[in-house]
Amino acid sequence: MALWMGEAPHKPAFHNENEAREAWSCHGDRLLAALGKHGRRPMAWWHFEAGFSWPGYRREQSVLFEAGVLAEEEAAELVAFWRQQFERAQRPDFFFCEGPGRFFSGAAARRRQYAWADIPDRLVKEWEAA
Repeated sequence: MALWMGEAPHKPAFHNENEAREAWSCHGDRLLAALGKHGRRPMAWWHFEAGFSWPGYRREQSVLFEAGVLAEEEAAELVAFWRQQFERAQRPDFFFCEGPGRFFSGAAARRRQYAWADIPDRLVKEWEAA
C-alpha cells in the first residue's frame, strides 16, 4: 500500500529509503501492471523512477503524457477522453459547476472543464485552432 499510495506520515511501512527501494525493485513491475494505467502511476514510481516531482493528482495525467512516458495505448485512451471532454465544452449550452451556486458558462466554463479533465494546453490550442 505504501508503494502505491505513499508512506503514511504517522506509520511508515519501511524503516528507511533503502528498504523502500528494495521493495519497489521486487514489486514495482507487478504494481505498474496493476496500477500504472489511465495516466496514473504508483507513488513509489514517482519517487524512484520518474526523474521529476509528482505534480499532484489533478495534473498527473497531462504531465505523464507531455513527458512521453505513457504506453501508446494508454496515451491514445487519454487523448480520446480529453477530446470528448473538449468537444463537450464546445456545446452552446455548456456550463461548469464548481459547487453550490458556482456556475460558469462560456470561456470561463471551458477553461474550468479543461483544467478538470487535465487536458494538456498544447492539445487545447491544437483543437481550438482546428
